[in-house]
Amino acid sequence: MNRRSLLGALAVSSVTGCLRLTEPQGQNNTARAEETTREPTPKPTVVGLEERWDHEDAGLGVNFSPDLVQADGDRVFAFGPQTALLDPAVPTPINTVDISAGVDGGVNEVSDAIVDEDACYLGAIGETPLIVQTDRMASEVQGSVQLSSELERVTEMVLQDELLFVAAGASRTSNRGQLVVGDTNTGEQVFEYTWSDNYLDSLAVSDETVFLGVQSTDPVVNAYSIADQEMFRTDQRFGFDGVYNVNVVDGVLYTASTGLVARDAATHEVIYEQELPTIPQLPPVVHDGQVYAMTTAGVRAFDSETGAEQWSVRTTDAVIYPPAFSGRLAFVADISNIIYSIDIETGEILYETERFESSVDDLETIKEQLMTVMDGFRAFTVQYDE
Repeated sequence: MNRRSLLGALAVSSVTGCLRLTEPQGQNNTARAEETTREPTPKPTVVGLEERWDHEDAGLGVNFSPDLVQADGDRVFAFGPQTALLDPAVPTPINTVDISAGVDGGVNEVSDAIVDEDACYLGAIGETPLIVQTDRMASEVQGSVQLSSELERVTEMVLQDELLFVAAGASRTSNRGQLVVGDTNTGEQVFEYTWSDNYLDSLAVSDETVFLGVQSTDPVVNAYSIADQEMFRTDQRFGFDGVYNVNVVDGVLYTASTGLVARDAATHEVIYEQELPTIPQLPPVVHDGQVYAMTTAGVRAFDSETGAEQWSVRTTDAVIYPPAFSGRLAFVADISNIIYSIDIETGEILYETERFESSVDDLETIKEQLMTVMDGFRAFTVQYDE
């Protein structure tokens, strides 16, 4: 892929964002799991979370404060104005790069990130939203491109079949949304579309259709035809609307607003639907045969094949980040800064922390450690009752 040409082409159009790679079962486009028979596993007995190390212990300095954490095999990326690739078992940094110093105007926050086969891409926020490219090992900044000044942040990106789909929006000022499509092979911008008064919260790709999470109470243009390179309304072409908080993988389209709906992404027939007490804060997540809806009230789990509700957990406050999974455990953080350890087979809260003084902004599990973006970067180990 011609990465230099891609950034150059996007720079001409002043449109960019952060990448998030989508494979057959992508990171952001979560899929319905295949029907499987679970092997019985012993019920865990969690009695606590013990902090194992923090960013200072890892030699990253007292001011290291990332925004996102992402596992990469046995390593972990901590993305922020200062970004690091670490071996969490030691812990020690493999590489670090000062993103802010490598970009004109600096960087205050990283809103999204993806690790591709030969580069890392960060959706950053500085004087305007922008995309920053580093090398695959996060050792140097290789380029950056600014978004339109009328936008605030990249909300979602998908890279599929050499096409880069960028969703960006402004929720505090203009309530604006924008879709940009770029060809990563040729470096050319293929398409651009702007909503003047509708925020774009998500996107998902299924074959030749890009479904767009456009926040609107009325039917609006909310899909893109890859083959025809044109926008259309799903209510007019497919017979349904209300596509936001959207996710597609393995041929299933999930949407979540006042209800959770699973559709066959090819035929658009409803597979199942379930009412939700509150509107989810992000697209549904699927893991190990269950669909998870994160709402202002907590987490609800549904069977991915039938849609039958499996359990519901009420948290102290809203859940706005996806869970991190490890075996039978799901780790969930709410905006009251509490982390919950949940048995995914029963929905039982096995342990919940006291309120942390700092917000818990992202979670990831790797090598039996729970990585958290909280007052810097911290790793916990789970304590079990022996």
